[in-house]
Amino acid sequence: MSRQPAVTVLMPVFNGERFLRPAIESILAQSCPDFEFLIVDDGSTDGTAGIVRSYSDPRIRFERFERNRGLSAALNFGVAQAAAPIIARQDADDLSHPERLEVQLDLMTGNRDLVLAGSQARTLDESNRVIGDVRRPVDDLSIRWYALFDNPFIHTAVVFRRAAVLACGQFDAAFDPFSQDYAMWWRLMRAGRVVNLSDELVDYRVNAESIIGRIGESDAGEYSATFGRVVRELVTRHMLEAYGSRGLQPDEAALMSGFVLGIDAEALPRFLAIVDRLASWFEEEHPAVRQSRDYRRTLARQFDAIASRARPGTRGQAFQVYAHALRSWPRLVSVLPWPRLIATTAFGRDGRARLARLWTRAARA
Repeated sequence: MSRQPAVTVLMPVFNGERFLRPAIESILAQSCPDFEFLIVDDGSTDGTAGIVRSYSDPRIRFERFERNRGLSAALNFGVAQAAAPIIARQDADDLSHPERLEVQLDLMTGNRDLVLAGSQARTLDESNRVIGDVRRPVDDLSIRWYALFDNPFIHTAVVFRRAAVLACGQFDAAFDPFSQDYAMWWRLMRAGRVVNLSDELVDYRVNAESIIGRIGESDAGEYSATFGRVVRELVTRHMLEAYGSRGLQPDEAALMSGFVLGIDAEALPRFLAIVDRLASWFEEEHPAVRQSRDYRRTLARQFDAIASRARPGTRGQAFQVYAHALRSWPRLVSVLPWPRLIATTAFGRDGRARLARLWTRAARA
């Protein structure tokens, strides 16, 4: 490539032949043509390399590991080799909408203080049918609040400044294959402002071979156990880094991993009390969030998620969570997802699942 491109699209892939071709073509069809497409084959043993080599587009740059080294190694290699100052991530089974790079590049070039930006996403099944969406907080402070509990970015939807990531150190293979991105985004948020666009710019595929799909498999005991260990470690670390000096105890910080992993009935009252303390501390540090609708919406979605993740998942537990949210944070009344609230408290998880299926059918129509 004779000159520096505006953006490098970084796509690591391992045995991704099934969905690789549409993923590649979604990048080649971008409305912004000024990119380098860096595909790193992490030692695939299927037809991945042949698929990539079948394309003659000069913007594609193909690198291949002789053996599988893991996602973090592929990401670190790609960041080091990228020719552009801005890197866009793309997973090998997902799709970027045609305007994605143009929109995100305009955002980054127009806001020099931004180090990381993402977007919302639609979810696809294995047959390319839209089955839902993935929503993340939009504003910088809402993202920082959400990051205490869970990854606030959809990895396949992000763009970031290469120099900022290099300054933060490498993606950590200790958290492969689940959360190396979460650990990196936490560090990167210390370097500058972050944002998620409200637009859906990517399609995120949910399938049995994906990380999330494998966690849900009934026979994925060791895989799920590793996921739980990684989540507990990162959430505990982040919580104590943010609020250990305020008096948050290690066991309290570890309990907050239940936001992702689930909360047992006997721990639910304590869990909710700690969430209240954390939110009070966060609002004391950042008074502006009290006027932020995105923050209220984020908090409401979190309570809704807690209601669905309480175990064993009775209607009484769901009612307890929603009642607590409205009692402790009455301003959430206008942003709570009332259809899900009613379905969950009236009919339990089955009612919530039926509502989700109705939304899915509506999205496909």
